[in-house]
Amino acid sequence: MKKGFTLIELLVVVLIIGILSAIALPQYTKAVRKTRIAEAKINLKKLVEATDLYILQNGNANGIAFSDWDNLDIDVPSETKDWEYGVDECIPGTNGKIGCWVVAMPKFESGYFIAMTSMNYDGGDFEHAGKFLCDAAIDNGNKEICISLGGKKFSNDNDEQFFLEN
Repeated sequence: MKKGFTLIELLVVVLIIGILSAIALPQYTKAVRKTRIAEAKINLKKLVEATDLYILQNGNANGIAFSDWDNLDIDVPSETKDWEYGVDECIPGTNGKIGCWVVAMPKFESGYFIAMTSMNYDGGDFEHAGKFLCDAAIDNGNKEICISLGGKKFSNDNDEQFFLEN
């Protein structure tokens, strides 16, 4: 009697491995993306706090550049393995206070970016103020990514911007 496996047995094993891989790979990709998003949220929050502190100390946002943070009291690099961070704009709001809009652009995929604004952005009454945002308005946007991250669509019928949980 010969020892070994038949061709059918080997094919069944390969088929089972293929099915398990097909189920596991999308879940793994989703988990990796969520981990990367969590990193971006932490760094965005630090960056927003640093811009707010700078504005409180100086009364203006003149020393805040897109990715040159020498004037900010922060240890977040302008670029990591997965993200590029920047201060998009700082504007005075209706109440006279200045607030900043900061962004994280992913290096590992395209079609969206993550952003956060300070509470003073547009006087604190701007609908984004103090919230994380997934914006799928760039590079032929990919709103499915924002939705998969748990994004909730704005009430203003904007199909490309989604609030993320803080």
